[in-house]
Amino acid sequence: MPRGGTSPASSICLPCASECRSVSSASNATAQEDASADRTYQFLVKRKEVIVGRVNLGGVTRPYFNKASLGYRIGERFAGDGYATKAVELVLSKARDDFDLRRIEATVGPENQASSRVLTRNGFAVYGTARRSMKLHGTLIRKYKGRVLPHL
Repeated sequence: MPRGGTSPASSICLPCASECRSVSSASNATAQEDASADRTYQFLVKRKEVIVGRVNLGGVTRPYFNKASLGYRIGERFAGDGYATKAVELVLSKARDDFDLRRIEATVGPENQASSRVLTRNGFAVYGTARRSMKLHGTLIRKYKGRVLPHL
């Protein structure tokens, strides 16, 4: 559970030249309920009050594992500007410092090189490949899985 009385509605803001890149908790009722119940934490990635993406820590498993699954999405017109890398970095910090999570897992398809780079830049290492993990539109999709190194 969150340590130090951290509110699920807290936010992080990083000043960058003439803009602000921030990650703030999603504010709808379901997101707040999930955060209060320590199930899922949802964050919005913003640039000058414009939502450019989101990051989620879902499937929180306690008490023994203290782990969650990481998911993120950045709007197409904001891709390649470093938002995903920085947002994941900030959320991993919150996962460790505020939510006492010790293992974060992420799944990425082999065709998604940009997302693979985001995970690598944030200390993830590939630990396995699922050869037949899901069917999408009748096609079997292979997924790579990674996890945060023990420093988290």
